Amino acid sequence: MHHKSLLHNGLILASLLPIAFCANVMRVIILVLVTYHFGDAAGQGFVHGFSGMLLFVTALIVMLFFDAILARVFKPRKPAQ
Repeated sequence: MHHKSLLHNGLILASLLPIAFCANVMRVIILVLVTYHFGDAAGQGFVHGFSGMLLFVTALIVMLFFDAILARVFKPRKPAQ
């Protein structure tokens, strides 16, 4: 997306690390719980790979949602007639 507002672009850029960090923390917690309850094999098998893909999709959705919110806040102004 191309936004003309530098503040909008800056906020999107600044939100990348916190969103990625939170998504990774959730992934680690899920993997720890799966490993604790179902054993080492479950935590290192399919669930490990699937949680990586799920992490990516979740972070992308959160980022798009945040961008949509910012787009409403930073609406382009219409020129006066």
